[in-house]
Parts: sequence; C-alpha cells; structure tokens
Amino acid sequence: MLTRRSRRYARSIAPDYTLSVRQVLEATALASVTQTQNLEFLSHVFGPRLPNLPSFIPDWTTPNHNTAIQDERIRFIDMSRKYDTSGGRTANVKVSDGTLSTAGLLFDLVADNGSMSRLRTRQNLDELHAIAHAGYDLNELYCHTADTRAIAFQHVLCGSITVNPGGALADMSRRLTDPIDWTPQERWRAWYLAPSPFRDDLFSVEVSYTDQLLSSLQAHRKFIRTAKGYIGKCAITPSGSFEDHNGPR
Repeated sequence: MLTRRSRRYARSIAPDYTLSVRQVLEATALASVTQTQNLEFLSHVFGPRLPNLPSFIPDWTTPNHNTAIQDERIRFIDMSRKYDTSGGRTANVKVSDGTLSTAGLLFDLVADNGSMSRLRTRQNLDELHAIAHAGYDLNELYCHTADTRAIAFQHVLCGSITVNPGGALADMSRRLTDPIDWTPQERWRAWYLAPSPFRDDLFSVEVSYTDQLLSSLQAHRKFIRTAKGYIGKCAITPSGSFEDHNGPR
C-alpha cells in the first residue's frame, strides 16, 4: 500500500504495522474521502476480494490491483474526469465509525439489465440493443433530449467519449463535441460484426483504440434501462448486485 503514496492517495496512507489488512484498506478508502470529498475510490472496487471486506472498500491487495491491470483501471478513472455533472460541487460525504454516508436522490428504478459486463460477441451487442429499445421506436426522441433513441444508445455505449489517436499517450480519448463524428464507432461496429475471415481487412489503429475504449467503459458494469425509459450503465459488485448509476444521458 505504501507504494501508492506517490499516486492519487499519497496523503491518505500512513504506515501503521499494528493494523490488520482489512483495517488498512478501510482506513485508506475512508481517508481518501476526507481528502478528496468525492467517491472516486469506488471505481477501484472490482475483481476478487478478501472475505468479509465491506462491499464498498477496494481490495488493493489482489493481483488485479497491480501493474498493467491497475494502470488500465486508472486510465478508466481518468476518462471519467471528462465529465462534470456536479458542476464542480464536492460531495457532502460523512464518515463515522467506519460508515460512509452521503445525500442522494431517488429519481428512477432499474427495469431491465444485461446479463454480462463485457462486449465479446455479436450476441452481446444484440442483447444491449434489445434492452435499450424494448417497446420503443429507434427514431423517436429520447426522453428529455433532442436526440433519437438510436443516437442515445451510441452515447451510452461509448460513454460520450471517442478515441484521440493523435493525442499524447496519457490522453488517448476525448469528450464528444458537436458536430459529432461517429466514424470511429461505425468502423468499430463494422469490424465487430464482420465474419471472422473479413475482420483483418477492417482492423486498424483507430478500431483497436475504439475497442479498448468500449471494453474499458463496459468492464464491471451492466447495461440498464429504467422504468422511465432512460438507458445507461450501472457498476456491479463481485456478487453481481448494482453499486452506482453511471448513466442515462
């Protein structure tokens, strides 16, 4: 854990060899909330975990939190900073006796969700389409927006982020801006849905970046549709239950 002092939670970790592993993980997570006043640490809750660890505490001791896998997760968290739904306001987070609480607002309920958290086959994409558009016309306006449901599906699938191959290594993605160019997603879709003998001809650096982007955005999340017709993605715990709602555009 001390090796992370040079990273995002540098001021959250103090050496104390009298604590158990669970106590160290809990203290680190809760200290990060006090330090940052946000719940970013929840993005580290994924993969295998120590038994009896609270569901909201990341297990930084597992192999998934080392080297390349952890770096990939950090890149995903960095991508999420391209959003600012709160308008820069910090969360009103309280920590007391090992319990974390914050104010929330119930505005909708999950009506349907996907069976997986990865895009691997054409059937996976077909399932997402079925969930997103069940009972709706693809060309009708999506909820409160001026976009169609088909366009809203595109936004949710890619997180309103597109690849930026010309950028620096640390900035391979960027927010979509109007007028939106869906070409990278269209090329990825053509490659993704193509029969195996033709995929090599359709593969490119742009397709590779787009595939990595979509895989990162979908990992450990399930595609959902709400009772009011919104679509989005929810984070899931190792047991398969929902954690947070990242989503409806």
